Amino acid sequence: MFDQLTIFDIPETPDISKIKQEGMIYTVDSIVFSSGHRRAIMQYLKENDKQNAYKEFDKAFSTYGFSGGKYNFSNGKITVDREHEFKVTSRQLFNLLL
Repeated sequence: MFDQLTIFDIPETPDISKIKQEGMIYTVDSIVFSSGHRRAIMQYLKENDKQNAYKEFDKAFSTYGFSGGKYNFSNGKITVDREHEFKVTSRQLFNLLL
């Protein structure tokens, strides 16, 4: 039997908040594990010194960038699949570490 609802199928719209969250997590991981500030960030976090960890993270945020693949990051802007762009702050990303 023909399903009448297939006539009205609407393509699923992406869950923008989920896409943004995934992009933010990927960016945090990249900054923490690949930036030149990674050792200092991790050491301060290990010592539970969040203030200095944030200072180092903020320095990395200001100078770090990457492109290629699904995610791109530069100058506080995350791009996902070349379709979705999100402005983020270093504080937003740092809070994901905590």
